[in-house]
This record gives sequence, structure tokens and C-alpha cells, in this order.
Amino acid sequence: QAAVVIRHGDQLTAAALKEMTYADAVIKETLRRNPVVAGLFRVAAQDFDLGGYQVPQGTPVLAPLDYVAAHDDRWVGQADDLHPSVFNPDRMMTEEGSKPGAQMPFGHGPRCVQYCSGSSCTARA
Repeated sequence: QAAVVIRHGDQLTAAALKEMTYADAVIKETLRRNPVVAGLFRVAAQDFDLGGYQVPQGTPVLAPLDYVAAHDDRWVGQADDLHPSVFNPDRMMTEEGSKPGAQMPFGHGPRCVQYCSGSSCTARA
């Protein structure tokens, strides 16, 4: 990040932020571990199986985002510094960590787009 300051000065500009890849990774990892929204509330649009339980159409369903992040297939089974319980911004700089839409720290849907779309980290999280 020091090189970014040398190139752009101490003013925080859009161009400087774009070059701060590690700072971006820290934000993403923080939001992975501590999502802004506790969970996604939805109503089942059709009958489906959830871990061996039958969920009928019309049933309210909650997807707790902290649980979803802690059990993300990309990191489950990883050891040491990539284990889901470890805070490691470097994971967000990998090919798996940079996949768009893999996280939803602000939730998902029309209200999120309406209220969160001004945030640059929302678009990239």
C-alpha cells in the first residue's frame, strides 16, 4: 500500500482505492467473517429437500450468512491459514476468493441493490 501512496499521494481517490488490492482483500475477509446482514429471509417458492428435511412451498426459510461463510465449500477441508475459522485476507486474493458473487455480506435482492449499490465493496464482495 505504501507504493500506492507514493504514486497517488495521501489523498484517497478512486484510482488509489482501485490499486489497494490488499486493503480490498482485508475488507472482503472481514465481511466474510462478519457479514453486515445476519441472514437471508426467503419463502420457499417450491417444495425442496434441505439436508434430508422436506421443506414445503410457502415455508419461511432463513440462511444465516455467518454459517454459510463458515461452511463455504471453497474453504471447508482446508488446513492451517485457509481454514474457514482463520482470518486470512490472502484467501481473497486467490482465484477462488476472487469469484464474483461468492459472498453476500449485505444480503441479496432488490432492497440490497437499492441501499448498497453505492458502496464499491458491495459490488466486489
